[in-house]
Amino acid sequence: MFLRAKLISAELLMWKLLLAAVIAIYASLAYADETTAPCKYAYYGTNLSVYTSDELCGPIIAGANASYCIVNSTDCSIINNITMNGRTTLPFFNALGNLSTSKIAYFKFGNKSLLVMKGMSFPPTLTTLFIENITTLDFNQLTTPFPSSLRKIDIIDSYLDIFPASFKWPTNLRNLTLRNNRLQTIPKGLPVNLSTLAIQNNTLNDFNYLPPNLTFLNIRNNQYEKVTDKDWTNLYFL
Repeated sequence: MFLRAKLISAELLMWKLLLAAVIAIYASLAYADETTAPCKYAYYGTNLSVYTSDELCGPIIAGANASYCIVNSTDCSIINNITMNGRTTLPFFNALGNLSTSKIAYFKFGNKSLLVMKGMSFPPTLTTLFIENITTLDFNQLTTPFPSSLRKIDIIDSYLDIFPASFKWPTNLRNLTLRNNRLQTIPKGLPVNLSTLAIQNNTLNDFNYLPPNLTFLNIRNNQYEKVTDKDWTNLYFL
């Protein structure tokens, strides 16, 4: 009887040890999964510098100013923490992430050979966007529309040749500058209340998709040969 009790006790101990080993294995696997989980921006490409204001930069607190950082797209490690107070020049980045928690009204960036913006999203406070001298800029990548708060967009010197037909222009956009690009046609779907369009120094040769309520139109240095059947009585600059 005593021997049987000892055997049962030994068997229970063995099962406890086995259970502890299994728990340890699962814990190590879970930790490995956590530490090797792909970065949310991994689909952007390898080792890109992503400018963002999402949870990777710190806790998101309602009503508080957003935290900004630049992270590596491969592992989401922070490359730079950014303090916006008085900052005039951002550190290098070649991709844009989730900036929707920001409260910025004006955003300017440029002088880049590449800008990846697959998951980019701007905040609803943004009113002015200025993009300059981007060699590779592909609006087909966008999955989130620009906010309706945008009233002015400038995209200049950026080798831009086309906007996808699916691109949705902000409904409150009033001023659009697309100077010194490679556009072959006026972008489709521009807001009817757009008042200013500066699209000089491209390769335009027709007026298709021209919005009806413009008061300012600059089409200099394109490939127009003549203009016929256009009512531009509202224009004060042509």
